[in-house]
Amino acid sequence: MNLIFSWRELEWMADFFVAVCTVVALYGMYQYFTGLEIPVTWIDSKVETTLKTRVYSIIGSPNILGSLMVLSIPIALALFKTCETKIKKYYYLGTMSIMLLCLVFTFSRGAWLGFMLAALLCGLWLDRRILIAMVLLVVLSPILMPSVYDRMAYMMSSDYQASSARGGRISRWTLALAAWEKQPAIGVGLGRFGGAVAARYYPEDSFYVDSWYLKVGTESGWIGLGATGLFILFVLGAARRGINQARAPSLRMMGNGFLAGMVGVLLHNLVENVFEVPMMATYFWLFAGFVIALPLIQGQEEETNDE
Repeated sequence: MNLIFSWRELEWMADFFVAVCTVVALYGMYQYFTGLEIPVTWIDSKVETTLKTRVYSIIGSPNILGSLMVLSIPIALALFKTCETKIKKYYYLGTMSIMLLCLVFTFSRGAWLGFMLAALLCGLWLDRRILIAMVLLVVLSPILMPSVYDRMAYMMSSDYQASSARGGRISRWTLALAAWEKQPAIGVGLGRFGGAVAARYYPEDSFYVDSWYLKVGTESGWIGLGATGLFILFVLGAARRGINQARAPSLRMMGNGFLAGMVGVLLHNLVENVFEVPMMATYFWLFAGFVIALPLIQGQEEETNDE
């Protein structure tokens, strides 16, 4: 909240973030077109026979790479809406196209769902034409992106439910709920239910639940999960007030792009431990601080008038 004081500083930080994410996405696209080999556990090879690879760029996880794209694409859209030159608009269109393709190539269903919510908010807050594009994309996806359609359709099938119950997310969620029931109010204790850190250092002896909220609840009970939920709601409310109180339209538009990406990441946390990755947690709270501080920032229009 104390880093940014002017439109130029905010734009520079957002520009730098989008540029870095575009480079990360480009490497992910390179992995896809070169046929990157992936662990067999990343797909259901018996059913998803048309899916050959999932990209992860330098991140190490397709799901977390997808979450990074969910956060960055709305920011690029906000920069596109607020920039004043055609060259920059073409640049932002290019970055969004690259990041969208990379998001598709992660084949992360959780990230896709998070992006759909972020895109819906962008359509409501930034440009209504996005809503039309979303409808067309859903209708035409079986033709334009059959692999994406097949992967989403498989998630709704009884075969997926059975497979997930045997050794997938449903199985892990069931075990987490069983552990939570032993200590419903206070949980089993922080750090006592595995997670990303434990999986990184003790892969054979740890447990990864694939839901950050469920992990918080299992480790800290209803008290901890309730406190976490209230804190997130407080931050979202403060962010909304920051956007509404911003002094210039450009700041409000940029804030809406930040907030849309943040909400998409929060949804992705339902089916993935996104906040256990320090990079994603850092980016989320960084942009939350930017949005809350918008009323204190001089806007693009004010700087132009000063000049």
